[in-house]
Amino acid sequence: MVEFSGALDERILARIIKQQSGRIRWIAAAWIFAGVYGLLHATPSDPVMIGGSLILLSLGVWIFISPRFTARRQLRTSAVLRAPISGRADEEHVVFESEFARVDLPWSALHRVVVRPNAIVFYTAASVVTIIPREYVASDAAWAELSALASRHTVRS
Repeated sequence: MVEFSGALDERILARIIKQQSGRIRWIAAAWIFAGVYGLLHATPSDPVMIGGSLILLSLGVWIFISPRFTARRQLRTSAVLRAPISGRADEEHVVFESEFARVDLPWSALHRVVVRPNAIVFYTAASVVTIIPREYVASDAAWAELSALASRHTVRS
């Protein structure tokens, strides 16, 4: 059995949001490149090229900085997300406890489990998640055990 406990802060949540949005960040990098390329090759008499390049550049930069703003907004507006959580996991089930609820779920009842190097995201429904970052687990051995448990019941993305 592996035990975990902790509370999300803005830095941890922003890191997890960045990890979950990895593919769109590649597109953002392409937009930034295209925007810079367009600005370097635009002429002052071509306002459409300049405007289009600035839009691509702005969208790309926004995607790179938005996880920090998203994390701040989510933590500010959700008491459940801010609340400290503790729990444990074993071969049969995973238990989450906070000041708001205690949930004891068999692995088969979870909608999805995503294992990342620094976090495990438990989807109890399509858009309801419980996030367990690496920082919530006491040791590297316990993290490896929790990751192995979750990997046996996971959908990788």
